[in-house]
Amino acid sequence: MQNRSLDLLKLTAIVFFLFLETEIILVRVSPGKTIYYTSVKDGDTLELSHVNSIYEREVKEVLRVERGYIELSEVITDSYGVKEYYLLDNFETKRGWKVIRLRNTEERNFSLKIKDRSVGIEKYADMSIEIEIRRAFFAYGLFLILCYIWVH
Repeated sequence: MQNRSLDLLKLTAIVFFLFLETEIILVRVSPGKTIYYTSVKDGDTLELSHVNSIYEREVKEVLRVERGYIELSEVITDSYGVKEYYLLDNFETKRGWKVIRLRNTEERNFSLKIKDRSVGIEKYADMSIEIEIRRAFFAYGLFLILCYIWVH
């Protein structure tokens, strides 16, 4: 009887663990190939660096995970024109996205860091890139890990 109770407790713990929710960031290239994912929490940062297509100046967009969105929190550039282009107003107006889509080109020199770790999007020049935040069960993360191991 005691072993049966212990088995039931183990099963309950496993089921509970598999259905824990977390937020994850997925980075995909067209046509839907996931190249990077990681769990995130409020306050984690993303840095999207590139050359602005209008002013031809380097820009670093600092984004933060907040309440299930990716929010623009700072733009670092030496160009007043680029700052004006972003309509910066001391970030009083929050801009947040569930999905960020961009066209990665060699001329724009895109790079992405998530939690200070390089994602390597520069290897995917002339492709569309999607950066998505979503809620996921632990089981989904486990599935992604197993798929990654299977493919590589």
